[in-house]
Amino acid sequence: LVQIAGLLAAAVAFQLLVGWPFISTFPQAYFGRAFDLGRVFIHFWSVNFKFVPESTFVSKPFALSLLGLHLLLLLLFCHFCWCKYESGMFRVAIAALLSPFKRLQTRPLHPDHITYLMLVGNFIGIFCARSLHYQFYSWYFFSIPYLLWVAPLPTPLRLLLWLTIELCWNIYPSTPASSLSLLLTHLSLLLALWMAPPRLPFGADEQSWKGGLEANMEGMGKEEREAMWQRYVEQATREAQAAAAAEAAAAGEGSVESAAAAAAAAEGSAEGTAAADGPSREGASGGRKAAGSTKKKAV
Repeated sequence: LVQIAGLLAAAVAFQLLVGWPFISTFPQAYFGRAFDLGRVFIHFWSVNFKFVPESTFVSKPFALSLLGLHLLLLLLFCHFCWCKYESGMFRVAIAALLSPFKRLQTRPLHPDHITYLMLVGNFIGIFCARSLHYQFYSWYFFSIPYLLWVAPLPTPLRLLLWLTIELCWNIYPSTPASSLSLLLTHLSLLLALWMAPPRLPFGADEQSWKGGLEANMEGMGKEEREAMWQRYVEQATREAQAAAAAEAAAAGEGSVESAAAAAAAAEGSAEGTAAADGPSREGASGGRKAAGSTKKKAV
């Protein structure tokens, strides 16, 4: 916790240093315009919430409601999705508060987990933004394919949502109908992301398990450690099966046989993990071997 506070202080000091020529000359104008939280964008140019009456759109209660929704969604995703394998956001926060002088551990976070966290968090901000002008599409258009394919949706529906978002942003000027369509499309994608299995923070290989997951188990009871380990192994097995099925489909082989082999391997892996006495390196190795075996069967 102390280390985090030091990093934040360094970031603030850097910003003050860069802006010092302006701060020292016109401090009130600098901070007033840099942090103008009361600024209201013009209703006519907004692509988001154009269907809301202008009197409501520019009102402070509406702005505060969206801000509250934004914070609530971030907390929910952080607790139930992003920190699932740490047993929730509150456990991470409590551990930091109880050991404020403990140095942060270096954990090999998987690049896919980092990408998932950043792009979903950015999309939540887009969903809750009171005003989205046309240039704001550049904030998230590049992430739409990734988010759609992370979500557990059939491919035709993914393409339909993608096409709808693109169409709504290409209607000028925006209309109440196009704005409502965009909001409903964003909502559908957000709900799909909520239902998607959380990405594996440390990867699915044995070395990542040892370096990351075991570090998160410090201070846990036996039952809690077993539950976390089982969730992680099951999800790692599912991801390995999905990758194997995709490779088999790309190679033009029988998808039915691959799916049957994957289902059988998943059942065996889950039973083996549940029967384990506790999380161990042997358990990690077993999960990895099961995933590898599944991949060979599918291919």
